[in-house]
Amino acid sequence: MAASDLQMVAHFALLSRFLAVFFQVITRFLASSSPVLYWFSAHLLQDKEPGHLAQDSATSSYPYTFSIIPIKPLTALLQDWQRCSLTARCVLGYFLLYWFLGLALHCNFLPWT
Repeated sequence: MAASDLQMVAHFALLSRFLAVFFQVITRFLASSSPVLYWFSAHLLQDKEPGHLAQDSATSSYPYTFSIIPIKPLTALLQDWQRCSLTARCVLGYFLLYWFLGLALHCNFLPWT
């Protein structure tokens, strides 16, 4: 390898690392400090699944009963995955996939934002 080739490889490696860190930090800042993503997903779920997410027990389609897994709005949506609308499935699937991928990649010391 010539000296200029080695210099180009080192420059590419440093630039790649800098861009990877930059994108990780930017996505962390945007996701953690901006609640717009969570507001919009909550708005979609409230519009598409009003019976599951009702706060009032009179309008909720799932009255409270004692069980090992408490019936909260999110667990009710996950237990009725088949009856949920496509929008609710996509929103829940996105957050579950993000959670599982983050868990698997972080435990293996891989970069995850």
